Amino acid sequence: MATHTEPATSAAPAARDLWPYPTDYTLWKVLGWAGPAFLFLFVSLWGFLGRNMPPFSPNATPDEVKAHFSELRLPLLIGMSVALTITAFYMAWSVAIARVMERVEGPGGVLSKLEMMGGTITCAPIMVACAMWLTADELRACADRHRSPAVLECLDHYLAGRRVPLDFIHTHSVAPVRVQDLNSASGK
Repeated sequence: MATHTEPATSAAPAARDLWPYPTDYTLWKVLGWAGPAFLFLFVSLWGFLGRNMPPFSPNATPDEVKAHFSELRLPLLIGMSVALTITAFYMAWSVAIARVMERVEGPGGVLSKLEMMGGTITCAPIMVACAMWLTADELRACADRHRSPAVLECLDHYLAGRRVPLDFIHTHSVAPVRVQDLNSASGK
């Protein structure tokens, strides 16, 4: 079976000749299998080892929820940490799909770039959902690493039950703005 054909002799070049660089299809196949690998490993680690499958009962009391997560802290941390790491497989899969789309569209295609952005944006919530979250005591212990003292202040307000209604947040700017005509400033 032939694995390579000569370029078309007609005036219109074959699609494979439009791409300026040689293509390594072996790498594409490896990246393509990263998607099913991600799915299998994520469901196994996040779902079963992380004790997220079967889903937690929506009728559970707060004490039951606390007991569940306290008792299973180590398997949860292991499952979530490894699931966080294998998110790279999802990104590799998105790269493979984007490369195939770019091959079809041609360099600079909008859909292939959209696929790449979509894969990147999808990785973010997966990674955040799997990240290890600190308890209140652990958060207080690393106060020197916080960007602002407002982190602990927000935590204390939350734990004290202080809540702010959503209409407290405004969608308009409250900062002063200086507008200057550049032509008049330069003496023109």
